[in-house]
Amino acid sequence: MDKNKLIKLADDIMAGLVYTSDMCNQVDFPNVFMALLMLKDEGRMKLAEKKPVCFYEYLEKSLPRSLNGQPIFTSLNYLNQEECDFMNNYIREINRAKDKIKKETT
Repeated sequence: MDKNKLIKLADDIMAGLVYTSDMCNQVDFPNVFMALLMLKDEGRMKLAEKKPVCFYEYLEKSLPRSLNGQPIFTSLNYLNQEECDFMNNYIREINRAKDKIKKETT
């Protein structure tokens, strides 16, 4: 994914528009991201080759019900380690800038 899309995704995560696998406990994970349960062996192998480290989906795509208060998705997207690192660094920098502004104005 290109950097502009990663920045948009990070902004959307910070705005609460996106649900990520980091927000989900391991017990509920398969039920939240149901698309993974529907993959056949070949699909799982292809996905594993891409080395996903974070799954995500926009909350607007969740089903109209939840499980243990967690959304349920029949679709998903993923980030590899490099993409995830870039996005997390961007979020950290935004939060540092916000903290600095807060300190300067109080």
